[in-house]
Amino acid sequence: RTIFSTVSVTLTLTPLTVSITSPQNNSSSEQGTITVTGSYTGPAGTIVYVSNTLATLDAAAHTYTATITLPYPSTFTITATAVTLDHTQQTASITITYLQPLTMTIFSPEDGSIFTTPALNLVGYAPAPAGSTITFMGATTPLDPSGWFQYLNLQLAEGSNSFTVTLTA
Repeated sequence: RTIFSTVSVTLTLTPLTVSITSPQNNSSSEQGTITVTGSYTGPAGTIVYVSNTLATLDAAAHTYTATITLPYPSTFTITATAVTLDHTQQTASITITYLQPLTMTIFSPEDGSIFTTPALNLVGYAPAPAGSTITFMGATTPLDPSGWFQYLNLQLAEGSNSFTVTLTA
């Protein structure tokens, strides 16, 4: 008596590669959710994970897309991992910094206020990273660590007056 068992295997010489094309390495974002795109090569059945999120593949173009959420605020390493059916892996990584979005509120005076005296106090708040500056009427000064800023006894000209405050982080 004789018994046979046949096993078929395929050898592919397609190298396994993966790269991240967007976002750029060492970039920053004020958005907590970002789309990561890249390219890969590998045998049929290759999948790509981006920071543990399964990517959507375009097998014909050998590209992938994944949407991930960044931890806030932080510098975060995004890793793309291509995996074959035989569990061979290839990775690519970039670093991205999730920045606190810049916000600024002018509390006084309210927009559109009418004054009957020629002096006013401008008061505002801008929670921003250390080293941020406020520019007002051509003068740049460091932002107070608490985020509050004020300009006292500003002299108004008769008629309409407009003030621009610029926050730079």
